[in-house]
Amino acid sequence: MRPPKQSNDSKKSSGNDPKPPRGKWLESVPTTEELLEKILKEMKNPQKVPTMPTGLKELDELIWGLHPGNLTVIAAQTKSGKTSLASQIFWNVIKAGKFGAYFSLEMRSEEIIKRIACQEMRINGFNAFHRRCPTAEDAENVHRFMMMCFPFAHIIIDDRGYNADELIESVDDLIAAYPDKPISFIVVDHVQRCQVIPGQSRNEAVSNYVSTLKYIAQTRKIAVLACSQLHRVEGYTKWSSEIEEACDTLLKCSWPQDMSDWERYEINVELSRHGPSGKIDVRFLSNFTRFEDRA
Repeated sequence: MRPPKQSNDSKKSSGNDPKPPRGKWLESVPTTEELLEKILKEMKNPQKVPTMPTGLKELDELIWGLHPGNLTVIAAQTKSGKTSLASQIFWNVIKAGKFGAYFSLEMRSEEIIKRIACQEMRINGFNAFHRRCPTAEDAENVHRFMMMCFPFAHIIIDDRGYNADELIESVDDLIAAYPDKPISFIVVDHVQRCQVIPGQSRNEAVSNYVSTLKYIAQTRKIAVLACSQLHRVEGYTKWSSEIEEACDTLLKCSWPQDMSDWERYEINVELSRHGPSGKIDVRFLSNFTRFEDRA
């Protein structure tokens, strides 16, 4: 039951009190009837594919892509594919017509877009960018990718979002700047790079930052995909247990112990609010830093 809306007279403050009337927030809280109507509408018109797909069929069957209001975490050890997987998912959701922002706390935005170009156009990034010996075909593929980018709304940011307040402000700025194309999701890579203020421990900083990611997802009604380091020995998320407690979907990723198949990469869905847990194997094409379904 929602309280009746206040009349214009009742909304006026008395005396010199500048505060808004108490209980105003209750008007925006949906009733149970409204929630059930929304659920029934979704049941009558089920989605055949995720609206924010990862692009990996088996993974999408387990987690059904990214979800508004939810925090998804990719957890892996250092140099174990977190950024490559996050950037590939980022671009797949962008191609699905969603507006997203990539907050890179570790790499420059130029490096992120290079990686996405290699994944999308199958460019050998080592030869094209690191050895500085690109072929004419590489240059043509980068040009084609540049033309392909124009219709897609996205932004890659490498100089903001290092602390909780700045990240909230940045997301709100994006919402205000693009009212006709609402932002649907953000990627943050990675949480252990967040700023530690004086007097704060690393654990406290990471815990506060992760809580902020969850807060942004729920209050701004957008999907949040975050990368996190895994402890090398114990296998839990580094610096903070808050990461595993706060997330709605947890993907723990690694190279298999048996390296006889060097293209094999394991994604363990340890937690998913939208499907079963389980482990899947995908192919990692190292020349392109690209993941593909094995089938």
